[in-house]
Amino acid sequence: MRKYRGVQRQRYATTNNLNKALRSGLKQICRVLGLEGVTLYWARHSFATIARNKAGHSKDDVADALNHIDTGHKTTDIYIEKDWSLVDRLQMKYPN
Repeated sequence: MRKYRGVQRQRYATTNNLNKALRSGLKQICRVLGLEGVTLYWARHSFATIARNKAGHSKDDVADALNHIDTGHKTTDIYIEKDWSLVDRLQMKYPN
């Protein structure tokens, strides 16, 4: 623990450094799994959709996790694939 204290902050002090490290790690994972064409952008979209539609986290939480700052969630909405089954379940729960 002492050996690596503060290392992360220095190594990933900028967004560019963090993104470079994430891309590198993603490439290694894809190589092991035999996947092609997976990008950090694709991974962010997948994460947002799974977090919201499958795990049921709020858009606020997804926005925070993606480091989005707009309060209207316009950017976050772009990342989350629309799941109409959530709307269907809500409407079935409260019929006319």
